[in-house]
Amino acid sequence: QTQAPGPTQKCTPTGPGGVRMLGDKFCASTTRYNDGHRGSCGCGPRSSDSPFQWNMDDYVVAASQKFFDWHGDSGWCGNNCGKCVKLTATGGWITDEGGPGATAGQSQIFMVTND
Repeated sequence: QTQAPGPTQKCTPTGPGGVRMLGDKFCASTTRYNDGHRGSCGCGPRSSDSPFQWNMDDYVVAASQKFFDWHGDSGWCGNNCGKCVKLTATGGWITDEGGPGATAGQSQIFMVTND
């Protein structure tokens, strides 16, 4: 399978500590992820490790550990479990690492359910 030609990485390491940015916005990478479990926030029935169906079908995100639990001491359910974040696509991608991504400027709200 060949990747369609187009834009590649649009974010550059110009932020504090070399953090990648696009203009004045911080950048993050995304990956399609599905492990079939209810996740670190426990979004599923107490009687099993299966997730609620919305945790499989809807816009949910597994955040980085630093964002998920910034205090590092809550164990199973991080401080940001259930927090909603708005992600906006840059339209870029890293060559040979997936892509093409969503259209630049397209935004969606996601709920943190895992780390």
